[in-house]
Amino acid sequence: AFAGRENEDEPMTDEERKMLPVAKDIAEQIKSGKSGLGEVEIVGAEAIVFDPAVRIAGTIDLVARAADGTVILVDHKTNRDLYKRNGGFHGPASGIDATAFGDYELQLNLYRRLAVRNGFFGLNEDTPVKMFINYLDHEGRQKFVPVSDRTDVVDEMVRYAHGHLARF
Repeated sequence: AFAGRENEDEPMTDEERKMLPVAKDIAEQIKSGKSGLGEVEIVGAEAIVFDPAVRIAGTIDLVARAADGTVILVDHKTNRDLYKRNGGFHGPASGIDATAFGDYELQLNLYRRLAVRNGFFGLNEDTPVKMFINYLDHEGRQKFVPVSDRTDVVDEMVRYAHGHLARF
């Protein structure tokens, strides 16, 4: 089921229709055990998370729950060159690797923060969460790359952004 739907008969958006085969493939990789994540239940795909207090929203490609209660967040990327250098970060994120993967790492951590702070998927501060970037490598194989917990960096970035938003 897609997050935010009143019922499963509601028509899909173009974005959902485009993402559905990718989400199904990722889900099959996870369910089959080929991802190395173990046995999981799929909780949602194209799941929207948001925090009205800071006016930030995002979409998590796949949310799953492991048998031990750990929530797994997966963000699928079409970029096959995750480690290409980019312009870099400043301020609270200056210690993050200046690559596409660094960008994605911050993005998925932000989505985690939004989900935890607003109780999406039953998440709270004590819920164990694992995050992964999923992409196809240059040979076309699915890869699941673990994402580090950057809660401290994301919290600082959100505080900074919220301070600036409050001025508008």
